[in-house]
Amino acid sequence: MMTRPHGAGFHPSRVLRVSRGEPANHERRGRPSRQRPSNDLVSPRILRFLVSFSLIVIAVAPQVTIFLLFVVYAASGPSAWLWHRRRAKRTGLRAGAA
Repeated sequence: MMTRPHGAGFHPSRVLRVSRGEPANHERRGRPSRQRPSNDLVSPRILRFLVSFSLIVIAVAPQVTIFLLFVVYAASGPSAWLWHRRRAKRTGLRAGAA
């Protein structure tokens, strides 16, 4: 008797249906189809555009892109510290007081 290899029943359309919020085929049997609310902050089309645009920018000028990423990362520490300190003053709490 021949056995099916692991994952032989996989089909990309099932993954796409599930990721769009539609129930998969095995969940549809015997139950009415329900529309699930989307909890996405960014639509999938915009996300695809942003990812492809960022890959193009990295491919065109990798040295500049890496340097700019470093600058943003280096500036994130002091800016987060200032943000925290500003919020602490606004709420009446002092930074460092537990």
